[in-house]
Amino acid sequence: LQKLTLFWSILLTVISLPPAFSFLLGFGIQDSSTWVLSVILFSLTISIIIAKESPKYLATCLGLFAVLSFEYSFRIAMRLLAPPKMLSTLTKIGDMTETRNHSYSGHPFFHYLGKPGKRLSNNEGGFDGPFNKHGHIGKNFTKNKVKGKVRILAFGGSTTRSGYPYLLEKKLNFDKFQKYEVFNLGLDGYTSAHILSMFALKFQHWDADLIVLHTGWNERDLRNTNSAKQQLGYNAVFKSFSPVRPSDYFFIKSSFFYRSVRHWLGSNNYWASLEGAVLRPRSFENKNWEDLTELSPFRKNISTIIALAKLRNIKVILSTIPHKIEIENLDLEAQGVIKHIKQTNQILRDLAAKSKGKVFLLDLEKVFDQEMEAHYYDLGHLDKVGRQKKADSTANKILTILR
Repeated sequence: LQKLTLFWSILLTVISLPPAFSFLLGFGIQDSSTWVLSVILFSLTISIIIAKESPKYLATCLGLFAVLSFEYSFRIAMRLLAPPKMLSTLTKIGDMTETRNHSYSGHPFFHYLGKPGKRLSNNEGGFDGPFNKHGHIGKNFTKNKVKGKVRILAFGGSTTRSGYPYLLEKKLNFDKFQKYEVFNLGLDGYTSAHILSMFALKFQHWDADLIVLHTGWNERDLRNTNSAKQQLGYNAVFKSFSPVRPSDYFFIKSSFFYRSVRHWLGSNNYWASLEGAVLRPRSFENKNWEDLTELSPFRKNISTIIALAKLRNIKVILSTIPHKIEIENLDLEAQGVIKHIKQTNQILRDLAAKSKGKVFLLDLEKVFDQEMEAHYYDLGHLDKVGRQKKADSTANKILTILR
């Protein structure tokens, strides 16, 4: 019994050493816990050598080793057999148990920004670089514009963050006689209120020639609530940036088996998302998306951005959000979100029609037809082909305006 326990202990100690663990069993971000585990196992190995006359102790160690071996075997099986998308989801859930692994951090004026140098987890974007020093995706940029360049600021949520500004800059710079720079200022979950704060407090002073407002989807968080909460506006929906940690975080972090079973049983992993860090828990009164007064803050915010831009002599493009057209097979919630996007798109059309001078409409909802349906990977986010078409359409509009 002692020889079996000793052999098993030595084997697990070697496998648990961080280099071996990371290569064979690790998923996601590794920390010092594997060093701690290997030290504990080494200590047990020494104690087993000493505990010659203690069969109960040896049996206890064997039980612990059996549990650990099952966990390790499950990890190996998942690495070999599980679909990559499932592994990616489960890995992210484990990483997010530690708040330091979040890609975003709180900001006193802009709610939250990306952590400089941090790569966005599961970034689907065309530009897969880390966040720059300003907390946005893309190369670093400076306040003072290079003489002779046209500066364009692209604002929005994840449909902007996911890469089209990077492609837009490449497209525009095919021009041999005029050079352009495009800043990607889109962040996941950003609403018109976030964009207004960012533009008013910072980027209206950055010598922009033109801004693109590609927004509306995330205003859905203000919808389908009761009138009492609606009167509080964004304060009823958002909280200060504060990632939460589940009560069973130790088991989620440590055991891939526990994490997988928990996920397969449909446990809510809301805490692992950006929404869990920025949205207040709340219940919906209804889900019919009929009360258009809920979109009054959106209309007001966009109008204010337009007014500030005009004061700075900055041209504005209001860009509608394209989305799936075939919605018959979608669930009612998804159909409601599409309905909401159509409503915010119409508000952008109305504001463009009423604004005089320096405000232009780019109606991507109408540009993207049935042929583009296959290029959505969800309700409104696009694959590389779709992002390129969005960039090309935006470039054509910009060139028409500036020439």
